[in-house]
Amino acid sequence: MPRSDAPNAVAEQASRFAPLVVLHADEKLFPSAPDRFIGRSSLRWATGRTLDGDSVEGAEPQVDGGRLGAASPEPYRHGRYLTSTLTRPLDDDPARRDGPPPEQGFFLRLRRDADARGDKSAASDPSLYTGSHVHWDYDERTKGITYWLFYSGSAPPLGILRADEQLRTRAIPTEPPDPVEAAEAAAALEEFQRAYPGLAREAAPPGTRGLGDDVVQKLQLVSAGVHALLRDDDVLHEGDWERITVYLDASHPERAEPASVVYYRHSTNTSQAWASVDKDGAHPLVYCAIGSHASLPSPDFGFIDVGDRHGARWRTWEELAPIVDQPWYGFGGAWGRVGRVRDATGPLGPGAHWKRPAPRPPL
Repeated sequence: MPRSDAPNAVAEQASRFAPLVVLHADEKLFPSAPDRFIGRSSLRWATGRTLDGDSVEGAEPQVDGGRLGAASPEPYRHGRYLTSTLTRPLDDDPARRDGPPPEQGFFLRLRRDADARGDKSAASDPSLYTGSHVHWDYDERTKGITYWLFYSGSAPPLGILRADEQLRTRAIPTEPPDPVEAAEAAAALEEFQRAYPGLAREAAPPGTRGLGDDVVQKLQLVSAGVHALLRDDDVLHEGDWERITVYLDASHPERAEPASVVYYRHSTNTSQAWASVDKDGAHPLVYCAIGSHASLPSPDFGFIDVGDRHGARWRTWEELAPIVDQPWYGFGGAWGRVGRVRDATGPLGPGAHWKRPAPRPPL
């Protein structure tokens, strides 16, 4: 791309290859716009003494999103810490080393629990989802366009929640479990521990290690532990940032076809060459897992995150905006209330110095 018109060319590519997100037909935690989430929230400072935290000077009765981001000329502050400082409570990111103690930091807390449900579609056509912006950014070095999807709340993977329901009546076995059942339980546990390591640690009861090779009972106990971390409305945490990255051709990014797509799922990611990506025209299909909102390359990908081929379709290119232009970009606190554990706390959102895209796949 010629340098003189590179910004416009990248914006055109961003729209051209923006994903078609397929929501699950039974989804209860819908997308939302970050601006609406901020407008429905209060800005707090976590103290570690209670989950409510302290009020932030100047942020009541309404939070000004223009004072949250890294480019704000007058950001909110608590002592020497600005809202653009990486302070998400309970976060162990190495970039947080110059911040306050781990139990302290900024967080946005919804004023009403019901708002964690997000926003239902504004479209009259039930096969479509409309009404919430999607944002994108571009990494010139890797030629990657990352698309950011925001939801007001998140739940654990449905496969883990269902495991507890399906296994709840199983008595303590007197003989080894069925080999097929054991193999499926082991695969689900391994995938859960790899994709959601923090949640898996927090949900595992102390006695789990003493169960030997009974992976079925281990899965049952871990599933019950996950249920114990949920709010009464089955929400694990407020706020949820999800993403996918489309990598353009490294040598000629203006070419008609990108090189690959990376789908993110909490702590893991999956890459696919462009030729093997499920697409609608030039738009890669992303199957949004129910509850967890993990980005899946196919609706039946893996054991624990459940997608749906027939849910409402979100044409993200119709409501697309560059994320670096948003006044809240670079907010370093939690997008959501503080929970009893880290994975029940609102996530960290996009920022120039964190939430970097996955390495470019060697495809």
